[in-house]
Amino acid sequence: MLLIVPPYRIEVALSLAIILFVLAFVLLFLVLRTIGLTLSLPSRVSGYRARRRREKATASFPRGHSPAFRRAFHAGLEESR
Repeated sequence: MLLIVPPYRIEVALSLAIILFVLAFVLLFLVLRTIGLTLSLPSRVSGYRARRRREKATASFPRGHSPAFRRAFHAGLEESR
C-alpha cells in the first residue's frame, strides 16, 4: 500500500495498514466514550445521591417513627374503649 503525503511517499504493508486503522478506530472510540462518560458524570452523581437519600430515609422511617406511632395507636385504642 502506498501512502502519498506530499512531499513524502510512504510504502506500508497492507497488514500493517489494517492494524493501524483498527487501532485508530479503537483509540477514537475510547476517547469519545471517555468524553461522554465524563460529561454525564454530574447527572449520574446527583442521581446516586438522591437515591442514597431516599434509601436512607426509607430505612430510617420504621426505626425512628414506629414507637411514636405505636403510642399514638394505643392511645387511640384506649380512648375508643
